[in-house]
Amino acid sequence: MKRALFLYTIMMTLVFGAFAQNANVNRADKAFKDGNLVEAKNLIDEAASNDKTRDDARMKYTRALIYQSISVDNSGEFNPAEQESARVLAVKLFEDLIASEKENSTYHILATQGKENFYGLYFNQAVEFFNEDEFEDAMTYFQLASEILPGDTTALLYGGYAAQNADRWDVAQNLYEQLVAAGSQDITVFKTMVYIHRAIDVNADKALSYIQKARAIDPSDQDLTREMVNILIEQEKMDQALTEMEKAVAAEPNNEMYHLNIGIIYDNKGDLENAMKSYNRVLELDPNNFEVNFNVGAIYYNRGAELVQEANNMDLDDYQTKGKELEKQAKEQFEKALPYLEKAFSSKQDDVQTVQTLVTVYSQLGNTAKVQSLTNLLEMLLGDDGGE
Repeated sequence: MKRALFLYTIMMTLVFGAFAQNANVNRADKAFKDGNLVEAKNLIDEAASNDKTRDDARMKYTRALIYQSISVDNSGEFNPAEQESARVLAVKLFEDLIASEKENSTYHILATQGKENFYGLYFNQAVEFFNEDEFEDAMTYFQLASEILPGDTTALLYGGYAAQNADRWDVAQNLYEQLVAAGSQDITVFKTMVYIHRAIDVNADKALSYIQKARAIDPSDQDLTREMVNILIEQEKMDQALTEMEKAVAAEPNNEMYHLNIGIIYDNKGDLENAMKSYNRVLELDPNNFEVNFNVGAIYYNRGAELVQEANNMDLDDYQTKGKELEKQAKEQFEKALPYLEKAFSSKQDDVQTVQTLVTVYSQLGNTAKVQSLTNLLEMLLGDDGGE
């Protein structure tokens, strides 16, 4: 009888211990529902530290809800570090339940919904901050939302937008890199990454890499082609730039922008004959193209200016024998430049460089009335620009 009594006493102790811890879960749940988060936390932590209930699904779910509320509580009872720890633990508890409980079981379903609701808390708060132009806070909350549901790319995308608006390009880059790694096909994301590597961290090779990825999504995007060519030209990779543009023009032979870029490349290479061929093709497609008219005018203008300079550098004997001929040739080049520069001017009358060039051409051709008129305009334009 003593032995049986001893066993019975042990059994009662075990049952009472488990009951006590389950009672803590019940009391924690009640305190939580009553809004007493500190009390709820203390009770549920006690249940979580006990061997009898630490693996109990109901305890984990209740604890996840309590810690979720702590993470977003604004009463001042919890400091930021406690709230961050609470957020991390709540996510872990939901994930533990999703991993350990059978699919379609009560706590698997509740934990899945709980995690999604937790995501919604942070996402909706981020949206509120964004709509109030509080971009730094919006960025932070979108990031936190993305950490709760890593497979969801919406928070990453909008977090990137918020980071851009907050001028936090380092964060935008990180979020967009995650989007790309997740398989995003959003061309805007890739273009932004091109901008970041082009203008912010000045890494031309990475910018080119993202251009190539973006062009795989949309090969017809002219902005990407133009940007690639600009980078290649800056890197003095003229042959590679030319190859890219020739591929583009083969696919779209009537695309004036492609012909313009080819002309500019040849121009930069000093191959003016081929540059003129491409420029003339642009003018066939668009006679009023400002840039081409200016560039063609500049080619003739520069030839004329070089001849004038050569004549000016001659000694008296050479000038008497060759100078007049050089000046005549220079005038012919200025006359060729004039119609193109006038066409450029008619398209863009506030362009200082065009006006300055025309003043010189008219001066060389002896048109004093035009010189005076454009000098007055130039003074006005320079005045508007602060005299620069």
